[in-house]
Amino acid sequence: MKLMFTDASLWREVLLGASKLVNEITLIAGSDGVKMRALDPSHVVLVDVFFPRESLEEYESNNESFGLELDSFAEIIRRARKDDALSLELVGDKLKVSFKGKFLREFYEPTGEPSFKDLPDPKIDLKAEVRILPKVLAEAVEDVEMMSDNLTFEVTTGEFKIFSESEIGSASVEFQNGDEGIISIQSDGTQRGTYGIDFFSDLLSTIRSAEVAILSLSTDMPSKLVLELPAGARLVTFVAPRTA
Repeated sequence: MKLMFTDASLWREVLLGASKLVNEITLIAGSDGVKMRALDPSHVVLVDVFFPRESLEEYESNNESFGLELDSFAEIIRRARKDDALSLELVGDKLKVSFKGKFLREFYEPTGEPSFKDLPDPKIDLKAEVRILPKVLAEAVEDVEMMSDNLTFEVTTGEFKIFSESEIGSASVEFQNGDEGIISIQSDGTQRGTYGIDFFSDLLSTIRSAEVAILSLSTDMPSKLVLELPAGARLVTFVAPRTA
């Protein structure tokens, strides 16, 4: 496997966000592009990252798959600088990571077994969908995160509410179709779910890097957050609900 991506900073934003949620990731180099999948040890959050073949300046693949310790891999990717190009090449049992900018920098990361290669896609019927500008979603999460360890999403026809509450107080942000930053709000009845706020707070920087955010949920079901990123890349997270 060998690939080159002209904007290393995008990989940095995506992988630094993912590294706050999961410890290990499986990289799958398929015919349509590069996918990275992971499930946290407590099975609360599933992360799926995809970079399509068309987004890559160079791409050679024999359908390889391997595991990576995300903490150490993300620390390497953190070294990406503005205007760096990123190259990944499988060399034996190591992944060669290269940054080409004003000069060439190379790192070698050990690989392991692809633990999540056969992880199935969740089959969930989610009845509410909110399409929102990422900056607006990030600011709403920041508005409510100070009040509780949990946040609640509530969606009705044409209305979307994010709120948190605890003994110290409460905070809420409400949107309607037509509000600035809202692309669309659709729901089959009222759908409501409560989730650990840290899973969303940890992704704030990645959310801001996206072009569109799509949040889907149903009452007391996992939420699905799709971040549509530049160059056709995509990050998807499923977060299990917190129930009383």
